[in-house]
Amino acid sequence: IGFPPEISSVIPAIINSTLNVYNACRKALIIENEMCFLHIDTVNLRDIVNVLQCFSLLPKENADNKKLFTRLWVHEILRVFYDRLLCDDAKKMIYDSIRECVKNNFRENFESGFEHLGKINGLVTQQNLRNLMFGVYLSDNKKDPHYMEMTDVEQFEKKLLGKIKDFNASEDSQNDPVHLFPLRTTLEMISRICRQLNLPQGHMLIYGEGVEGRRITIRSAAILLGIKYIEVENYKSYDDLTWRLTIRDIIKRVGSMNEEIVLCLHFRQLERHDFLARDLDDFLTNGFIHDLFTTDEIHQINENVHKLMMENENN
Repeated sequence: IGFPPEISSVIPAIINSTLNVYNACRKALIIENEMCFLHIDTVNLRDIVNVLQCFSLLPKENADNKKLFTRLWVHEILRVFYDRLLCDDAKKMIYDSIRECVKNNFRENFESGFEHLGKINGLVTQQNLRNLMFGVYLSDNKKDPHYMEMTDVEQFEKKLLGKIKDFNASEDSQNDPVHLFPLRTTLEMISRICRQLNLPQGHMLIYGEGVEGRRITIRSAAILLGIKYIEVENYKSYDDLTWRLTIRDIIKRVGSMNEEIVLCLHFRQLERHDFLARDLDDFLTNGFIHDLFTTDEIHQINENVHKLMMENENN
């Protein structure tokens, strides 16, 4: 909606290509095994929605060529499907499927369309595709940030470090400053986290060896987007009551006060405290946590949310 008429012709290519990759993922799952995927739930139809929803964030005044849509489609496929793969053979299968879709559905030459990412032996490889990044972090429109392709890594790094410097100098740091060493792989991960945080009900599971490294990248992404970061305390005496008070406060602030919050939980905490895993599974599956609020509290929250919706509609 709102895009130039000539762009409408690319919509079938986006839909058909997404379905092709989805089916390729399912085939990879059968050929290899479930251990190829980071999620036991593997792939499902929700992943198709996750690919398509970011197209609505494109700046419509700049969406005047089909190649932008092709690059965005490839980026979203990489984030939704490719990043969740563990097996090299499965990754190669998805990469080949992407190339085939660009050629047959989008009617574009893959090498010329993505040559700005670099080439190895004359080909745009899986390694080169790591340079493909989109995000809202470069948008100057704070009220309605646009999803843009990031073509200047130095600009991204400069903006990120500037935001972190301002954060460390503010009271928000609470004597816990962020010290980031901007390796290229770190910048790539922060970009991916920013993408997920910008999505409705965005959440993600991050694998890695060092807890502190993951913590810093998540905090850095939150700082870059101007989102409040909250971390569950990691101590043995942390109990169900403390957790419930914490999550009640967060849900109220997000739902009825229109705040943006990043909640960070570590795997070791989920192992140590069963109630965290229980409520987290409940929330991600059903969209709410059972028995968290009384009937009167739910009624009050609904009124506050309705009021916020009316205010946003009027604005």
